Amino acid sequence: MRSMKEQAERARELSRTLSLGTQEKNRVLLALADTLCEKAGEILAANALDIEKGRTKGLPENLIDRLMLDEKRIAGIAEGVRQVADLPDPVGSVTPEEIRPNGLKIRKMRTPMLDLERSRYLKSVCSSIMTFPPDIEASSR
Repeated sequence: MRSMKEQAERARELSRTLSLGTQEKNRVLLALADTLCEKAGEILAANALDIEKGRTKGLPENLIDRLMLDEKRIAGIAEGVRQVADLPDPVGSVTPEEIRPNGLKIRKMRTPMLDLERSRYLKSVCSSIMTFPPDIEASSR
């Protein structure tokens, strides 16, 4: 069994090898936005099938509306992805250090989101993943 220090060191090593740099992340985001626009026809066709299945299964019409895509919504999602690429990269930023009464020094560092199942050493890393219904554009807010 590894010590906490060994696990932390291993997590640090893995974070360097599994994470993407800012330029690479932005390149991937911009490619995603471009692909959304380029594949809009295919996305709309698949969405139409999903909407049809939803209606067949009796989904409420307000939910159907939230799930329905059109060219404008896809363009809005792509623009939101581009806006995220324009944001400063938060990875590596650190909060001011806090010293507890017992002398323990605490600071928080933003870390990349990784596939946590790949490494048992990163179990302590928590990430929130937000999903956006199609009618809510990914944005820089």
